[in-house]
Formats: sequence, C-alpha cells, structure tokens
Amino acid sequence: MAECNAYCATPLPEFSINECNATVAGGGKNAILFDCQAEAVENSDFTAATILTDIAAGHATVVRDTIIEAADASPNAASSAAVAGEEPLVKNYTQTIVISDPNVSVANDQAYQDLDATTGRKVAAVIVTTADDHSELYLAISAFQITVTKPLTGSIDDFIKYSATLTGKMKHKSDMITTPAGVY
Repeated sequence: MAECNAYCATPLPEFSINECNATVAGGGKNAILFDCQAEAVENSDFTAATILTDIAAGHATVVRDTIIEAADASPNAASSAAVAGEEPLVKNYTQTIVISDPNVSVANDQAYQDLDATTGRKVAAVIVTTADDHSELYLAISAFQITVTKPLTGSIDDFIKYSATLTGKMKHKSDMITTPAGVY
C-alpha cells in the first residue's frame, strides 16, 4: 500500500468519454500571437471580439496556413520537496512551439524580423488552431521568446520556409478554448 500524506481532502476530478469516442486532430494550421499589452491577455478574455480589437490595435497578429507543432511541455521541478523523501512538486512547464511557414515574401521577412528575440519583442500568449478548427491556448508566465530562422537546403526540390521557435514557461499546460469565430 502506498504511503502518502492525507491532509488534502479535495476529491479527484471527474472525466468523461467523448460522444461516439470522437478524437481531436492535433496538427496546427493557424496561430494568433499576442503581445504583453493585449487586452485578451490582461483580462483573460480570448473571445473573438477582444481578439479582433487587439489585432486592430496592433497587440495581436494572425499567422495563417502554416504547420505548427507544440511538443508536450516539460515539467520544471520546485527547488525542493515539500515533504522529506518525496519528489519535488512541479512548479511550472517549459513549452516550445514551432511554426513552419512556407509563406515566404519580403513582407513576411520583415514581420518575422520584428518578432525575433533580437528585437526584444515578446509574445505573452499564443492560440494555435488545428486544421479541423480545434484551438489550444498557450499562456506564458511572463512571455515567450521567438527565434526565427529561414534555413536553406542543398536541394532544389525543397521550398524555403520560416522556422519560428517560441519558448517560454507556463504555469499550466495548454487549455482547450472555443475557436474564435471570424478571426481567420
């Protein structure tokens, strides 16, 4: 029998089975990037109206028709265990999101340069929407840093693309949210 402290009286959460055992595809296609001044971030209001207001104000931008991958977040342990002999608690997660964007153009070159970490620009939150319109919200503790490369290959059969890597710490893993209507 496992031996653990029983001072926590909170019941375990309930889970449900999706209707007809439906599953959710995980390939990201579109993203919305929010800076630290975005109203959506400040008020935890990721509705379409707020997002559109942030886009109009220049505090959010939409990246369409890409390939987005967000590997599972890595847990970061607290500095010590709360109880001797136990594993340290997880204090937060490190999340990496990679956007591969084949939409290479002079305008997009400038847009990605403006987002690159060398400019000091930071992204506070990202909504990734999959090809089948499922959305995940990634909310940084302080901000994600973005490094952007545009690697060239030795093959004439390959296409040039941007590779934007967002890295940051999150208090929790991503949250499933309602896909904002009319944004993409």
